[in-house]
Parts: sequence; structure tokens; C-alpha cells
Amino acid sequence: MRASLIIAAHNESDRLWRTVASCVETSAGLDCEIVVADDASWDESVEETLRRFPQGRVVRPDERKGASPTKNPSKNNSVLCESSRSAGT
Repeated sequence: MRASLIIAAHNESDRLWRTVASCVETSAGLDCEIVVADDASWDESVEETLRRFPQGRVVRPDERKGASPTKNPSKNNSVLCESSRSAGT
């Protein structure tokens, strides 16, 4: 069974990619994906994280909603984004 590790983020600077790095290291060998739930960040932290971890996925709601609603993309009209490398471009 595949698991998803969902990390809520809003302007996390380098803390975001460091958190993702820790998750990648900790989950090595497990069948899981890492999803960043971006709550309308504007500081480029999500983009930097995707540059460092192109296998990652990002969901973005249409507007800032707070951490808890952001982590539930099925209920808030979120858009799935992927890095250009994982999206095949």
C-alpha cells in the first residue's frame, strides 16, 4: 500500500526543503510519496524544494486557507503541480 506524506507549507524558506530531505531519508525503501501542500507561499520555498527534489508533488489551493484546510486538497479546489522534470517537460 502506498502512503502519502503531506507537508503543509507557507513561506517556509529553507525549512521546507530540509523537511523534505529528512522525509526522503527517513522513508527510503518505503512505498510513499511526498506532497507539499502549499498555502499560497510567495517566498520561492516551494520552487526551491521542487528543484532539489523533482520527484516531489505540490498541491496549491486557489487562495490562502491555513494549514489544516490546505492539507486536505480534495475539499478545497487545490491544483496539483509537479516539477518540470517529473511532468516530462
